Amino acid sequence: MQDRSNRAFESADGELAPLVGNARYLADISIAGMHHAVMLRSPHAHARIISISTTAAERMPGVSGIFLASHIADLRPIPCLIKLNSADGTPRADAPWSILAADRVRYEGEGVAWIVAQTAEQAVAAAARIDVTYEVLPCAVDLASATCNAPLVWDRTPGNVVFDWEFGDRAKSDAIFARAHRTVTLEIVNNRVAPTPMETRGAIGMYSREDDAFTLIAGTQGVHLVRRILADSVLQIPRDRLRVQSPRTGGGFGTKIFTYPEYALALWSSRRLGVPVRWIATRSEGFRSDTQARDNISTGALALDEQGNILAIRVDALANVGAYLSQYAPFVPTECGSPVLSGVYRIGHIFNRVRGVFTHTVPVDAYRGAGRPEANYILERLIDKAAREMGMDRAELRRRNLIPRVDKPTTTASGLSLDSGDFPANMSRALQHIDYTHFDARRADSSARGLLRGLGIANYLEANGGLAAARQIEPGKRPVESARAHFTSDGYVFLHTGTQSTGQRHSAVAKPFAEKLGLDLQSILFAEGDTSAVAEGGGTGGSKSTLTSSLAILALGDKVIDIARRKIAELWGCSSGDIVYEDGMFRLSERNLTMTIPEIAAQFAGILDCEARIEVTAGTFGSGCHICEVEIDPETGAVQILRYVAADDFGVLLDAAEVEAQVIGGVAQGIGQALLEHVMYDAVSGRQLAGSFMEYALPTSAHIPLLEWLHAGTVCATNPLGIKGCAEAGASAAPPAVMNAIADALSDLVPCDMVQMPALPGRVWSWIHAVRS
Repeated sequence: MQDRSNRAFESADGELAPLVGNARYLADISIAGMHHAVMLRSPHAHARIISISTTAAERMPGVSGIFLASHIADLRPIPCLIKLNSADGTPRADAPWSILAADRVRYEGEGVAWIVAQTAEQAVAAAARIDVTYEVLPCAVDLASATCNAPLVWDRTPGNVVFDWEFGDRAKSDAIFARAHRTVTLEIVNNRVAPTPMETRGAIGMYSREDDAFTLIAGTQGVHLVRRILADSVLQIPRDRLRVQSPRTGGGFGTKIFTYPEYALALWSSRRLGVPVRWIATRSEGFRSDTQARDNISTGALALDEQGNILAIRVDALANVGAYLSQYAPFVPTECGSPVLSGVYRIGHIFNRVRGVFTHTVPVDAYRGAGRPEANYILERLIDKAAREMGMDRAELRRRNLIPRVDKPTTTASGLSLDSGDFPANMSRALQHIDYTHFDARRADSSARGLLRGLGIANYLEANGGLAAARQIEPGKRPVESARAHFTSDGYVFLHTGTQSTGQRHSAVAKPFAEKLGLDLQSILFAEGDTSAVAEGGGTGGSKSTLTSSLAILALGDKVIDIARRKIAELWGCSSGDIVYEDGMFRLSERNLTMTIPEIAAQFAGILDCEARIEVTAGTFGSGCHICEVEIDPETGAVQILRYVAADDFGVLLDAAEVEAQVIGGVAQGIGQALLEHVMYDAVSGRQLAGSFMEYALPTSAHIPLLEWLHAGTVCATNPLGIKGCAEAGASAAPPAVMNAIADALSDLVPCDMVQMPALPGRVWSWIHAVRS
């Protein structure tokens, strides 16, 4: 079923369209009179723009407009939403994202000119005829050296340091480490990755002169945030003059949360030219313009007593933010990652220093997990190193430090208040399933075949709900979500929410709505992705969609019941307090009267239509233990994952198949980062060395084993459905599980500190033979 917009409604009992080829994505949308745009991008990481000549391009067939920074002076830069102060109280440096470069480009791929033509081919041809003269300048793309006398990205930011932020008490940390029985230190690199969703980014901009209003159709992870940024900051118009819609979105992984220059340009050029304007990125363009992720260098340390109890953890990290501050960039390595730095352990104290660093690279922002995978990675790598140095079994060291089963609120060293969880049980299930007791026999068998076998353990804690991000954007603010229902006389319910699927089956949240109202699940038609459908919405990100949308939908159900009860009381001539609602039926027992929600909707058109808005007051804490077993061929450096066990706790499962799919997806991306993925830049020119899948390796079925998934949920006490976030857990657990397994396999040959992501065969071989030589 299709409404007048570009958003298809889906039956809540299943979404088969993508599987049978009937799904409609942005590239499938054709609008009468639509023109096509391309972006001319800088080939240099850092250069001064001397001149731009568009004369030849303007004469090309089909060209309707070529626009430079000088033409779009009324468009403001895209702001960073996160307010953050350094440890000394000074505000972070600012570098809002320019829509088009004016006098200087600061990363390869930055937009220089926007070309619109009748066809995409004509726009590409015209772009090739634009003559740009650059004065190439020195660049800083290497994070490790960007703060040390490197070329400045912004003249007003000394040393390229955006912020120097601290979490915890430095003096207390120093005192604990000074008296500790043993300290363990490890420097790790969290390699830069490109999210690369299956569907590249794109946008269609439309302007109505009659209404003086805009419509943007784009594959996003949340239409309301995009509208807020474009309307409030970039276009500077009232929000009700901009409608944002998302059709089906083919993957997001964080990168489609954000507002990009092309969205503003599509809208602006539509108004300028009087036609709809569509832009769709090529894959290589995505590598040079989509936000990238991770790219941290961290030195971590543990302080332990004689029994192996972890007294404290401290981390000193450099975090690459790229050339401009994307919308959440300062939040990811600071307030998002630090709270889970103690994981599921009874660690007494946390201290975390993070310096954000500008470089002449694509802006960096949230990617599946967003700060939590980075925190979990260094914690779990440190624990393995501590066990090795103390001569302790790695499972035993973890076990003696785990927080016991949580049956009442428990506060961690970072201040998180855990409501539930059984962390020892998670690890016990995983260890038993992988047969940890007999691992040494399997290692000996591999050795007899000339192979190196290793096993890696990684516990993790997720903190989901979006509360920390909301506070950082606006102190005291909470995440919000909305849901709206429209009841038809023929028994259907159109159910809208403010979240946004990027391939997940979000319609599972309609099930509790159907149960509450006594409706057939097949009668509910579920939709997301339209700012005109609901007033507010939080979008998808941070594993919060099911939590936030279910709370809004349950509140909506209560509102429908209340409206129905009052209408029935009026119809039956009784007090609403006399009417009992149970199992989808309203009853007035003394008069033997009954009525259902569908009957009310059929009899009184539109009476039940309403919208509910909620604020999220508490997050959720998914947890688990993942164990990976690998074999390495020392002659080639090739790593084979033999088994991967995931024992997770996501509370009550509304859709077990979908949750398992989310775990598999997260683990796959974590394996990709651990073994293969790495965005690299040439140190001199600053150009990306990976511009396509020919150079940037994604994991295939050959790299990813059959996931052995175990789930035993402890019911979340802070939401009515007992659910917990799940979608990013695999991305947090897989990198340390895989890398700990590799370090274990190489433990007799290679120092732990040498083992870094990505563990490409050539790198593993070089580690082995560097030590041998």
